[in-house]
Amino acid sequence: EAFVGPEYVFSGHFHKRQNKGNIWYIGNAFPHNFADSWDDERGMMILEWGGQPEFINWNDCPKYRSLPLSRLIDEKDALMKSKMHLKVNLDIDITFEEANYIKEEFTNKYDIREISLIQDKSNLDSAAEEAGEQLFSSVDQIVTDGLVNLENGQFNSNLLLEIYNDL
Repeated sequence: EAFVGPEYVFSGHFHKRQNKGNIWYIGNAFPHNFADSWDDERGMMILEWGGQPEFINWNDCPKYRSLPLSRLIDEKDALMKSKMHLKVNLDIDITFEEANYIKEEFTNKYDIREISLIQDKSNLDSAAEEAGEQLFSSVDQIVTDGLVNLENGQFNSNLLLEIYNDL
């Protein structure tokens, strides 16, 4: 109600373009992180004297996507764009080698800036329920266990553990 007088009121900072009545939020010029995932309506807004606000999209802006691996595999050619940032939920089982291949192949073939493969938490939760419990280890515990159980005659496990503990 305070802005009924002006023909237009413009504001920035809001990530998403939107307007209500004569108030326009012009949005960001480009997506900044995964909070902007799938929101490619970014660029600039122009207003010519006597005209209406007009948005011009920056089609080559960075893009953020969060999606399951099964969809990425099925629709890769339609979904992939240069300079994209991807968070891929591993909804299907793949090996470590397959994960590395996917990251390397997609990065090179589609000029991807970043691809993170994220373990599907629903699979972990159901596996934990089946096992009856879930154990968590600290980084220190993992490194200590690895050094103590080192089965290589060329290294002194106790010396390596002492060096690690002194860090």
